[in-house]
Amino acid sequence: MRFLVAVVSVVLVACGSASRPAEAPVQSSCSSVDDCAAEVARDPANPRLRIRWAKSLETAGRAAMAAREFRAVIRLATDAEAPVDDAADGLVRLGDPAGCVQELDGQLASADRVPTLANALRRARERCADAAKKN
Repeated sequence: MRFLVAVVSVVLVACGSASRPAEAPVQSSCSSVDDCAAEVARDPANPRLRIRWAKSLETAGRAAMAAREFRAVIRLATDAEAPVDDAADGLVRLGDPAGCVQELDGQLASADRVPTLANALRRARERCADAAKKN
């Protein structure tokens, strides 16, 4: 499992945040952390698969890994249909609303070329900022 996570991380770094065309929702058979990891290994730049993996990690009590994947979902978002809200909510649930704001700020700097994505990022940032004020 650690090898698979390392491979996915290396591939993600190699892919960077390259733009991906908008895509249809992913049909996933992801029913466990290992199943999700395998799907992400096949398509590491797909934020829809990564959000499923992040949620399965969170459910399994692997908070640090889940937070890393929620952040990856935000970095990989290229359209307003990306699960940015789910990723932001996940970071808030894990107790890191300030980190959520920071991640979203980083993405907002380059998102103005896609107005619908920028709007989705701003909405998510606003929720994270509100949660950060409550902490």
